[in-house]
Amino acid sequence: QLRHDDRRQHQRQPNTAIHLLLDKSESMGYPVSDNQGQAMGTRMPMALEATLALALAFEGIAGVNPGITAFPGNQEEGSVYRLLEHGQRIRQRTGAFSLAAEGSTPMTEAIWFGAAALLSCREPRKVLMVMTDGQPDDIVSTLAILQRCRDSGIETVGIGLGIDVSHLFPVALAINDLQALRTQLFELSKAVLLVA
Repeated sequence: QLRHDDRRQHQRQPNTAIHLLLDKSESMGYPVSDNQGQAMGTRMPMALEATLALALAFEGIAGVNPGITAFPGNQEEGSVYRLLEHGQRIRQRTGAFSLAAEGSTPMTEAIWFGAAALLSCREPRKVLMVMTDGQPDDIVSTLAILQRCRDSGIETVGIGLGIDVSHLFPVALAINDLQALRTQLFELSKAVLLVA
């Protein structure tokens, strides 16, 4: 009887590995205004706060395995900066979530990294979410690697901060009101997980 119940519960779990790629290029440090034209600071701390909140929420859902990487990295790290490895707990990594916006947008390299991390996860469903406020350094190679991800069974979701990224991602969300970033991220993630 118990074993039967366990099996039913297991089927309800999303069993999904989600890797969030966060653009921390120079433009993420430019000041932004709200709908009334009031200065709100920059996108970077808001994006980090929303990402951290999302990862904490994911951590509490059985069957969801989150990972987070920012791009670009600094000179020692290369094209990515590892914020949260799959299998790590957020509290082990909270110190990493204070980043400065700098550099270009090496999205292709970041997607390579995120895809490799996902492919090593045991969860059958794999989702790559990319949060960005601009264009990749090389659109052609970014489109090619995104297609390779999908060919390998990785779902790709784009989150555009103040821009439309639907030309890169078949599933895309544009967030123009940064104050709603956290809420919209949660809504999107819930929708993605419910599709499973």
